[in-house]
Amino acid sequence: DRFGYVDELTEYMWKNKLEQLIQAYVQRMNPKSTPKVVGTLLHLNAPEDFIQKLLESMRPPTDEPEFVAKLVAECEKVNRIVILKPWLESQQKDESK
Repeated sequence: DRFGYVDELTEYMWKNKLEQLIQAYVQRMNPKSTPKVVGTLLHLNAPEDFIQKLLESMRPPTDEPEFVAKLVAECEKVNRIVILKPWLESQQKDESK
């Protein structure tokens, strides 16, 4: 990961059915890599419900102002921006509290 192999790491974990490890990675190990992980999962045709659960289980890093923009950009690449709608709405609700 520190060498920028997030795509390869995600692909390896997905192909070897290590979904819990993917969740742990974006939740605890490297939340800033979530946009790359989501982009890779979309390219691998991962189920939308898995990606949405992954997003629901994590909070955007406060020290990464471009986090949401990167996440949107990754989803736009594969024309699947709709997948972010529930997560973006929940983030908006959290901010308004």
